[in-house]
Amino acid sequence: MTGPARPEGFEGWLARSPLNADLVLLLVCVVWGTTFVVIKVGLADTSPFNFVAVRFGVASAVFFVLALPRLGGLSWREVWRGGFMGLLLLGGYITQTVGLSLTTASKAGFITGLSVVLVPLFARFGLGHRVGWGVAAGVGLATVGLALLSLTAGLRPEPGDLWVLACAFGFAGHILAVAELSRGCDAFRLAFVQTAVVALGGGLLALSLEGSVGLPAGMGLLAALYTGVLGTGLVLGLQIPAQKYTSPSHAALIFAAEPVFAALFAAALLGERLGPKELVGGGLILAGMLLAELRRPSERRLKGAD
Repeated sequence: MTGPARPEGFEGWLARSPLNADLVLLLVCVVWGTTFVVIKVGLADTSPFNFVAVRFGVASAVFFVLALPRLGGLSWREVWRGGFMGLLLLGGYITQTVGLSLTTASKAGFITGLSVVLVPLFARFGLGHRVGWGVAAGVGLATVGLALLSLTAGLRPEPGDLWVLACAFGFAGHILAVAELSRGCDAFRLAFVQTAVVALGGGLLALSLEGSVGLPAGMGLLAALYTGVLGTGLVLGLQIPAQKYTSPSHAALIFAAEPVFAALFAAALLGERLGPKELVGGGLILAGMLLAELRRPSERRLKGAD
C-alpha cells in the first residue's frame, strides 16, 4: 500500500518548510499593501460596485487561463467550496471598496486589520480550535500596533468606518474558509470559481444599485487592471496553496503586516511620512509576527489530518 501522493511543483516547494509558506504570504501582504493607494486613486474615476465587478472580471479571466488545462477535472465539491469562499470574498471586497470611498485610508487600514483579532476568535468559538498564548499575545501586539499605525485623532463611527468593519468580518471568514475547505482541491480551479463569483456578484450589484456596469475610464481602469491581475489574480494564486501549510491564526497574523506595507507605499508614492507613532506601530506588528512564529511548533500539532 502506498501513501498519499506528495505534492509537486510550487506546492511541493511549499511543503518542504513552513518558512516557505510564510514568505509567500508575506509577499501577498506586500502586494495587498499597494492596493489601498491604487484603489483610493482609482475610485475617483469609477463607482465601488463597478470597480469590484471589473477588477474580479479581470482576475477571473486570469484564473480561467491558468486553470484551463485542469478545468475538465472541476468537481462539484470545488464548485460549492469555491462558491462559498467567493461569497465571503465578495462581501469583504464590496464593503471595503465602499468604505474606502467614504473614509480615509488610515482608518480603513486599521479597521480591516481587525480581521487579525476575528480569525482566532472565530476559530476558537466556531471551530473549537485551541489558541496558544504565543498567538494570543502576538495578536494583541499586532492589534496595538495597528492602532498606533493607523488611528488618527478624533476617530468616530462614521458610515465609511462601519462599511470597512463589515469587510473585516468577511475577510476573517474567508481566511478560515480557505484554511478549512481548500484541502484536497485544485488551487487554480478554486481560485477561478471564487473570482467568477465575486465578478458576477459585483456586476449584479452594480446593475441593480448603480444602474450600469462597464469598463471605467482613466485611473479607474488602470486600478482595476492592476488590482485584478496582481492584487487579486497573483495573490489568490499564491495565498490559497500557501495557506494549506499554515494555521488560520498564524496566517491572519502575517496578514497583519498589510498596513505596514500600505504605509510604506503611501509614503513612497504619495509623499506621506511615517511619524514616531506609526513607526512604533509597525514595529509592534512585526514583533507580534515573530512572537507567533516562536510558538509555531505547538500550534502546528493542532492541525488535523487532510
